[in-house]
Amino acid sequence: MTQTGISPREKEVLNLIADENSTKMIAKELFISEHTVITHRKNLMIKLNASNAAGLVRKAYESGVLNLSRQVALFVLIALSVSSVQAQQSLEYEFDPNYLSITRDKDTILHTTTGNMLSNINLRIQEPGETSFVAIRPRINGVQDNPGIVFVQADGTQALRLVTNFNSTGDARVITDEVEITGGSDLAELFEITNQEREIVPGYLVSLDPTAPGKLKISNEPYDKKIAGIISGANGIKPGILMGQDDTMATGDDLVTLSGRTYVMANTSNGDIKIGDMITTSSVAGQAMKATHKKKSRGAIIGKAMTELEDGSGFILVLVNLQ
Repeated sequence: MTQTGISPREKEVLNLIADENSTKMIAKELFISEHTVITHRKNLMIKLNASNAAGLVRKAYESGVLNLSRQVALFVLIALSVSSVQAQQSLEYEFDPNYLSITRDKDTILHTTTGNMLSNINLRIQEPGETSFVAIRPRINGVQDNPGIVFVQADGTQALRLVTNFNSTGDARVITDEVEITGGSDLAELFEITNQEREIVPGYLVSLDPTAPGKLKISNEPYDKKIAGIISGANGIKPGILMGQDDTMATGDDLVTLSGRTYVMANTSNGDIKIGDMITTSSVAGQAMKATHKKKSRGAIIGKAMTELEDGSGFILVLVNLQ
C-alpha cells in the first residue's frame, strides 16, 4: 500500500483515469469487469476525498500518488483551475480577472494571463533560465478565429501555431519556421497498387498503370518511362513525411517513396552497381538495375545509387530523384 492506502491495482485504475480512459476502456485494459472498475473508482474517491474524476486526478497529483510530467501537470491543473479557481491545501493561487498564478511547494508551476477566462488561456511555463508561453485560443472575443494552440517565445515572437480550423475551412494547419523530422528520411504518398497478384514488398519499384488512372503497378520492364517510385519501408528506413487525401484518387493502401533516401531491391543484370550510378527499372518484377543506355534512360531514372551491389540481387540505398 502507498502512504494514502492506495493499492497497486487502484493506482493502475487511477493512472488510466488520468489518461482519460472510460470505465469500459479501463476494464478492457486491465481484464476486469466494469463493476470492479466502478468499485475501485469509488474507493479512490473516498481515500483521496474527491467528489469527481477531475478532483481525483488533482488530489492524486498533489499527494504524490500520480507522478505526472511537468507538461502534463500544467494542462491538468489549468483545466481544473479554469473551471473552478479555488485554493487547495498544497497549491497556492493568486487570482484576479486577468491573471492566475499556481505554485506548489514554493515552486512556480505556471502563470496564466487571460483576457477572458472562457475565451483565451495563456500559460507561462517556467523552467530554469527559460520562459515560454502556450496560448490556448478556442475563441477570441466570442468569435471563432483560427482556434488552436499557439507557442510563443519569451520575447513574444510566435514560434508555433497548431490551428484546428484554419480560416473556417475545417482544415487543421501547423504554422512554424522549421520542421525537424527524426523518424524517417523520405517523402511518401499513399497509392493503390493494381497488380495485387504480386506480393507488395517494401523496396520494389512501381510504375504508373496505363489501364488505371491515378494508380500504380509493380514495374516489370527495363527502362520503364512510367516509373513512379519505390514502395516505402525497406531495411527499416521509414517515411518522414506522409501525404494523401481520403475519399479522393490521392489515396490508397500502400506508401510509395517519391523523394529522399530509401532502399530499393536491385540486381546486377546490367552490371555491378557503384555509388553514383543512375538507377532504372529492370526486367525482373519490382527490381532495379544500373542504367547504361543514355537514350533509353531519359524519363526512366528513379535516382542515384548511394551504396554498391557487386553481384546478384540485394538492397541498395537510393537518393530518389525521378528524371
